[in-house]
Amino acid sequence: MAAGKSNPTQAPVGREFVITRVFNAPRELVWKAWTERERLMQWFGPKGVTMRVATLDFRPGGVFHYCMRTLEGREILGIGVYREIVAPSRLVYIDSFADAHGNPSPAGALWHERGPSAGNLGDGDLRRA
Repeated sequence: MAAGKSNPTQAPVGREFVITRVFNAPRELVWKAWTERERLMQWFGPKGVTMRVATLDFRPGGVFHYCMRTLEGREILGIGVYREIVAPSRLVYIDSFADAHGNPSPAGALWHERGPSAGNLGDGDLRRA
């Protein structure tokens, strides 16, 4: 990889970004919403954006490559690389903007610096950190 480019397969260093969300749903259903392609495509992304295409290789080191379309027709491509999977309780991944081939974009390199996303599924909740 060229100097200055982000590599989503390597661990980020130095920063932590935490988002917490509690879902009123059984743990198994929340797990399926994050790990099954068809379910993930129904909700993943900002409000008003539709998931047009997604490939999902759900295993540590596997990739979630997706294309979302805005209401204005703009396409947003992204890539997630799974780091840790402990069904049905923990999911850790790196998420970046990407090009059509799954290479992190310059904007994705900045987003990648925020570090991995980790989901801890307890009884009836998902805490995304």
